[in-house]
Amino acid sequence: MRVRHGPAAVTAVSAEVRLPAGREEQPPSEERGTLSHGKWDAFGSASPRSSRRVHILLSANLLDIHAGYKQLNRKESHVDRKFKLPKVPLRKNAPSRAKALVVLTLAALLLATGALLSACGSQEETTTTAKVQEEASTTTTVVETEDTQPEEEAVFPVTVTDDNGTEVTIEQLPTRIVSTSPANTEILFALGVGDRVVGVTSLCDYPAEAVEIEKIGDFQANTEKVIARDPDLVVGYAGNEEALSPVSEAGIPVIIMNPSSLEGVYTDIETIGTTVGAPAAATELITSMRVEIEGTANTAAETGESPTVFYTLDSTLWTAGPGSFVDELLALAGGNNIASDGPSPYFQYTPEEVVEKNPEIVLLPQSTFQSADEFTGDSRFAELQAVKDGNVHVVDDTTVTRPGPRLPQGIKILARALHPDAFK
Repeated sequence: MRVRHGPAAVTAVSAEVRLPAGREEQPPSEERGTLSHGKWDAFGSASPRSSRRVHILLSANLLDIHAGYKQLNRKESHVDRKFKLPKVPLRKNAPSRAKALVVLTLAALLLATGALLSACGSQEETTTTAKVQEEASTTTTVVETEDTQPEEEAVFPVTVTDDNGTEVTIEQLPTRIVSTSPANTEILFALGVGDRVVGVTSLCDYPAEAVEIEKIGDFQANTEKVIARDPDLVVGYAGNEEALSPVSEAGIPVIIMNPSSLEGVYTDIETIGTTVGAPAAATELITSMRVEIEGTANTAAETGESPTVFYTLDSTLWTAGPGSFVDELLALAGGNNIASDGPSPYFQYTPEEVVEKNPEIVLLPQSTFQSADEFTGDSRFAELQAVKDGNVHVVDDTTVTRPGPRLPQGIKILARALHPDAFK
């Protein structure tokens, strides 16, 4: 048996059966089929899963072929045993005529047995070879129908409604995209369209490829720089509306993202996926995020504990209250936010109010605090339960609070700080 890979990814599977000596060997038959070694999506990326499935199907089929050869050998052995020549006893002093008769009889039996073996072997060989070819052809058919079907291309124009309630129509597949926030940039790369991003902010630090892209501003987008990138889609963020208004007036589609909850993040991923022609990738990303977050939340809930926690957004004690994004994440991570009964989604505590709440755990943003000592060393917080128990932690607030595809990791960071024994 041999497998040949041609330049057009054509795989030929052929079976060769060794014939007994003295019998004429027939040229092996070949069954050719075109195999797809990787299905290509709309952006020219090969899917490794398709390639793996091809190899699995081939491997399984080749094992079946090998089993067929073994079965053939067993059948030929059976034929040899069935037609084994019987021993003919000869008398010691038999006359020569009798001996001649015995010789002739033996010769006739040999000729008959040889012919019968040849006929049986030829029939079995033909049957087995046909079976091998049929199986190879069947495998090829399965691969072609399952793995070579092209993905359905996104249909344009599409109309979406952004987080400001504005309907925006994108006439054709965007190929030059500008992002005005780190969260949007991460979403675009997670959807597999990072190679079409031509402008980002100076705050876009993930993934690493985003750092090398032309900058169009920081917290505020620069109108001239955005237009200079000649975009056919701008994925903006709340607060950039004024700077992006001239861009929209110039006929460039602009969508504004401003999620205030986890479900809002999922909606934004779906919206962006639709506008860039990657709806299937968006659905897959949302599903994976849901599964991972649910797993973390379940593990936290199984501890049966919900410690009180104070999450400060900066060194001036601004915090996240009811209806805020962080408040929702803290609850999912198994914590009881002391600010959940506050006056608004974001407000500022006084040191005295924090002491009065007396949280069991304090979480500090890594973007502001170098170490927990900066907080625990403040005499105003010396009597806090969290300080006494050594439960003041610095966390990666970028991953935790950035409303993008890394939120599952962010929630796990919070859960590990709140339930260290359950998330080792």
